[in-house]
Amino acid sequence: MTTMPAHEPLRGAERAPAHRGRRPRQVLQVRFHLDQFQDPDPVFEQLLLLVEDITPVHQPYPQDHSVDLDITGALRLFDRSPHELAQLLQLRAIALFGVRATVGGGPSPLIAAMATAAAPFGHITVIGDDGTSVAAFLRPRPLAALPGIGPATAKTLNRYGITSIGQLANTPASPPIRLLGAHAARELHARAHGLGDRPVRRTALVRSTSTSHTFEADELDLVAHLRVLLALADELGARLRTTGEVCRG
Repeated sequence: MTTMPAHEPLRGAERAPAHRGRRPRQVLQVRFHLDQFQDPDPVFEQLLLLVEDITPVHQPYPQDHSVDLDITGALRLFDRSPHELAQLLQLRAIALFGVRATVGGGPSPLIAAMATAAAPFGHITVIGDDGTSVAAFLRPRPLAALPGIGPATAKTLNRYGITSIGQLANTPASPPIRLLGAHAARELHARAHGLGDRPVRRTALVRSTSTSHTFEADELDLVAHLRVLLALADELGARLRTTGEVCRG
């Protein structure tokens, strides 16, 4: 188990009021490593049955074979800690399917996903549900580790000396608003404080397919963008026709 060191308190974050007898929310994100399978999707569907044995409140992401689990109720049912439930899932996956899994945990899907991304292959990283533990995990991390910050946004903020999540959390709201716009700036500022109460929504497993193109250099020509977009659409259409499938956007 990864233990986060003590760190300075989270600044500017609002704390939810305490409710006597109510357990803090706990979320795990499990990423199953299925590279050894020629057709991993059926295996992923079977692995979701293992998840169902732990909690019915889970949200699968077939594009990277991961799944969010709200284990708040399961902690009481199994009388185990988040780390112990993560170990149980890992053990069952390797024993029944020969599949290794990397697991992250925390008080929200945001923190759980970031913990999964930070965990070494096949390991477990669980972040405590108190503000100090969340801040200790978030603040030293680079901007690119925060969901919603892509290379272009990170580059824009870097030019103004904001290179870490902690620096973004400490920055007054007005400079990011000028750089990124009000909605995006406020959303990223909240995430930098670890705030976010998006629920884990149980959804049906929907398979997805995608394709991409990377320009060799920054491309500002809209005609070039359109040309590549049409080529990608043609590629996806040919792929679906070959497999006899349909899709909706």
